[in-house]
Amino acid sequence: MKKIINYLSVFTLVLFLSNCDKSSTESTVDPLVGVWTWTSTTMTDGTSTYTETPSTGNTETVIMNQDGTSSFTFTSDGETTTGSGTWSTNSNKLTWIITFPGESSSTTLILDYSVSGNVFTGSIVSTIEGTEVTTTYTYTKS
Repeated sequence: MKKIINYLSVFTLVLFLSNCDKSSTESTVDPLVGVWTWTSTTMTDGTSTYTETPSTGNTETVIMNQDGTSSFTFTSDGETTTGSGTWSTNSNKLTWIITFPGESSSTTLILDYSVSGNVFTGSIVSTIEGTEVTTTYTYTKS
């Protein structure tokens, strides 16, 4: 009988140890998933910087879903625009394809991004009238 108890104890210990490296709270949810509220946009052209922040009547909320779909609501000067889209990531690149209601085409944004805690930062470089401009968007997770 003592031998059976020893074998069962060893068997139980082996089962326990085989699951020790697997956290029961381990999350596979992408850090981008959630509701994000716009906090600022900064545009830099090398010689000057312009920063815009939310003001009364000027807000944006973006919802990134686990299944790679998204939606957003932007309000400016009392007018609200909504849209939807899809998103995916590859390394530090976020590809976000946005569609506005009533439009047959979509807009594709490819951003360098990072998420630190509850802050999302995404940057895109474009050329405007021959000048390279870096636009950085910052959102806070609600």
